[in-house]
Amino acid sequence: MGKLGTILFCAAMAHGAEWGQTANGLRMSLAVDSQVSYFTLTFENIEERREMFLWLGTAGLAEADRVKMFLLMPDGTRAPLLFTGGNGVAPGRLIPMIAPLLGGSTYSLRIPINRLYRTNHTPIDGVLLRQGAFQAEIAQPPDVDMRFVDCFGLRIFWHGNAASNALRIR
Repeated sequence: MGKLGTILFCAAMAHGAEWGQTANGLRMSLAVDSQVSYFTLTFENIEERREMFLWLGTAGLAEADRVKMFLLMPDGTRAPLLFTGGNGVAPGRLIPMIAPLLGGSTYSLRIPINRLYRTNHTPIDGVLLRQGAFQAEIAQPPDVDMRFVDCFGLRIFWHGNAASNALRIR
C-alpha cells in the first residue's frame, strides 16, 4: 500500500472506528486489517482548541514502548504482550518518539501481530487470537513535561491513562 493509500486508510478507519474512553482529550482505537496481519492503533486529540504532544516511547528501542498491548483472555484475565520490535529507527541512539497532535487530528501506528508475544515468549496462536480480545493502553505521569522542557521548551505534553476499545477478532 502506498503512502496515499495508507493516509486514506487511516482517515477512513478514524471516521468509522470504535473508540475507548476519552482521557484528558485523547482517545484511542484499535483495529485489525482484513488479513489479520497488523493492528492499527489510532490516537485522536478530540479537543479542537488544544494541541498536545504524545510521548510514545524511545525511537532507539524500535518500538512505542510507552504503549502497552494486552490480551484479554476468555476467563477474564489480562495478559500483557511483548513487542519484539525491529532494527530501530536510529541504531545506537535513544531519541524520544513524539507525535504532535493538533486539535482534532489523529496519529496511527501499525503493529505487526507476528511481533507480539506472550510474556513466556510464546507467539499468540490462532486459537487465542480468535478467543480472546486485544486492548492497548498508554499512561503518562503529570510530570511528563519536565522530562522534555529543557530540550524542547514545551509544556504541552499529554498526560493521563487511556485505553483503546477491546478488539475481538472474528
